[in-house]
Amino acid sequence: MKKFIAMLLVAMMALSLVACGNDPAPTPDPEPTASTYKTGLGMVVSMSGTDAEDEDPAKTQADVTVCEATFDKDGKIVAISFDVVQAKATVDADGVVTVAEDVKTKLELGDDYNMKKYANPAAVGEWYEQAAALEAYCIGKTAAEVAAMELGPNAHDHTDTPAVEELKSTCTISVTAFLNALTKAYDNATAEYTGYAKAGLGMVTNMSGTDAEDEDPAKTQADVTAVALALDAEGKIVAISIDVVQAKAEVTEGEVTVAENVKTKRELGDDYNMKKYATPAAVGEWYEQANAFEAYCIGKTADEVAGMPLGENAHGYTDAPAAEELKSTCTISVTAFLNAIAKAAVNAK
Repeated sequence: MKKFIAMLLVAMMALSLVACGNDPAPTPDPEPTASTYKTGLGMVVSMSGTDAEDEDPAKTQADVTVCEATFDKDGKIVAISFDVVQAKATVDADGVVTVAEDVKTKLELGDDYNMKKYANPAAVGEWYEQAAALEAYCIGKTAAEVAAMELGPNAHDHTDTPAVEELKSTCTISVTAFLNALTKAYDNATAEYTGYAKAGLGMVTNMSGTDAEDEDPAKTQADVTAVALALDAEGKIVAISIDVVQAKAEVTEGEVTVAENVKTKRELGDDYNMKKYATPAAVGEWYEQANAFEAYCIGKTADEVAGMPLGENAHGYTDAPAAEELKSTCTISVTAFLNAIAKAAVNAK
């Protein structure tokens, strides 16, 4: 009996081994799919002015609020930066324009923006500290969720400050322009990419003006260039978006006239009319040339882009791209682009 049982066990083990040998090999786990991201840039412009009075000159001002936002595949914010530039000019009684030579953003001004010093009642933090609190609140939320945040009035006479508990004690500034810029950034984030490590925002402002002459009014202009940049772990550009605002105002006999709806060059699209008016003929509309420049940047570091050769061209620009890849597709001035890219790379977080 014992011998029979032993033989039976041996037979069962043999059958088990045969069965195992016939089982198909286990299917390996599929390779993980690389996460995809989108990075967008949004710009919102508000123009204002003060007419001349007595000895006080006329004043013009452009407030440009900019947002860089990076979204994951579910549309949730993984990186965001806000900044604002206040571009101011004055026009005296003789129609002579005075503009600032070095216009810094609120973020660049830092403590020198002096919100803590002059706010009454006392501010809960400097501007950059309050903006950082708002940015932290946005992380992990969608643009729509942030845009839907509850707003309300506060002691600083702002009617559109955050009323959510997380921000009541850390952000008491007006945020409508921020929310609008974020919405634009989301709408403009269309290209998917992988390899995201960090993202940043860079802004460059150039002020100019024309004095009044005969019947012609004095004119002021702020050119604000903004760049949203996403970098991989090696510091190479995986996404980039460039846009420019030209905020213009006129002063006639001390009275200021400003535009109510200022669009960026990208928002103007074909209506920017570079093809229509450029002499010699432009190689493309502004947005088409900017697209070509952005494509050139992909896969390069900010330093490599900054080192591109520049030269003079038939349009009179002395800082047009001289790289072979861009000679036939981008003939516009790019110095402001390069400077904004450098700032965005430094600011990337």
